[in-house]
Amino acid sequence: MPSAVDNIEQVKIAKLLEVMFSGNLNFDEHVTYVFLSICSQRLYLIKLLRSQGMPENKLHIIFVALIISRISYALSAWGGFLNSQQIHRINAFLRKARRFGICSSTCICDVSEYLRLVDRRLFNSI
Repeated sequence: MPSAVDNIEQVKIAKLLEVMFSGNLNFDEHVTYVFLSICSQRLYLIKLLRSQGMPENKLHIIFVALIISRISYALSAWGGFLNSQQIHRINAFLRKARRFGICSSTCICDVSEYLRLVDRRLFNSI
């Protein structure tokens, strides 16, 4: 166990640029925060818009703007550390959105595919 550095507080979880890092690089807290808190609230909002009669194509645009953007934010930094249980939770959330008719049938429901896309974009921009 490394010793604490003088005058620096040691924390179990640090939030940096909206990504929650734990001391052992486990992203359970981040996945829980993003998907159970933020994205679930946003999914509820989109369901309300659907119940008000918003067309599916516009719901998909809002889904991408509010949810997919949140999922893919800094995904290259934390996505490689996901374990199979976390991947399953994220994919289940994405499938639920498709089942609710909030995203189009062409919507990707696999976080590993999103990780490949954002990594490709990142490396192509270099």
